[in-house]
Amino acid sequence: KGMNAQLFNVGKKRRQTDNDRSSMNPSFFSPVNEDAKRIREEIAFQVVHELLDWLISNNGVGILDATNSTEERRNRILEACAERDSKIRVVFVEVICEDQAVLQENMRQKIANSPDFAGADPEEAMKALKERISNYEKVYQTIADEKTSYIKLFNMQSKVHLNKIYGNVSRSLLPYIMSLHVHPRPIYLIRAGLSENKSDAEQDHLLKTATLSKEGHSFAQLFKEYLLSKHDECAVYCSTLPRTIQTAQYLPWEYHSLVMLNPIDTGDLTRVHPQDYEIAFPDFSRQFQIDPFRTRYPGGGESYFDVM
Repeated sequence: KGMNAQLFNVGKKRRQTDNDRSSMNPSFFSPVNEDAKRIREEIAFQVVHELLDWLISNNGVGILDATNSTEERRNRILEACAERDSKIRVVFVEVICEDQAVLQENMRQKIANSPDFAGADPEEAMKALKERISNYEKVYQTIADEKTSYIKLFNMQSKVHLNKIYGNVSRSLLPYIMSLHVHPRPIYLIRAGLSENKSDAEQDHLLKTATLSKEGHSFAQLFKEYLLSKHDECAVYCSTLPRTIQTAQYLPWEYHSLVMLNPIDTGDLTRVHPQDYEIAFPDFSRQFQIDPFRTRYPGGGESYFDVM
């Protein structure tokens, strides 16, 4: 959405603080280990205050990556935010997973990719992770405060539970969260095949009515053969431009032609090469360099903000 955003990871701060000694030590995460609990809380709220410092200075979106699994911890976070600025909006995201297959895959990816388990024996890492999770479960409290803004995602699928989710930023989280999954899904981003307009090849991509040339049809056929050699089934999406539809029609699967995938409308600059923008439209060029996200193309064109 073009907003300034920053991630703040409590686990990263913990590893920096204790030189990574706690990662393979499940007892560090035990709710009855008072010394470790004190350290965990200190580190967590050090990160919370770093996030708030950044948020006050940058007026964006701060993401706190932490296991805020108790009502006490969440209330302390809300209080810290309110003390700094009453206008700060807090949205908690809770992932609830009871599907054992999803859990196993998620844990496998955790030990394969998390710095907590870098270089560790996979079996020992899995054992340590399961013991850590068991410690979390002993004190886990689902979000139940109806005065709190929250999103609950169930089993890493498109089932969600929302409470007090208002505004563009909060609502924009939903499509992303509902697309989360733990299994690999390759994504191919391709340009349409070469089109007929050979007299102006450099600007060919700007012409909305262009159709595929002989070379473009050859490309589409080769791309179909490549995909069939890799996959039995694909979801296919294309813009509404003729050349992209022609390319998609070669594929044996149903395709979806979406206006949202059309190139941005560049208005009066449609037949101007980007290298010539500064000469042809100097005012637009200067403004675009300052704010490329919100600067609208002249002559009825769009901005990137318009199409998000």
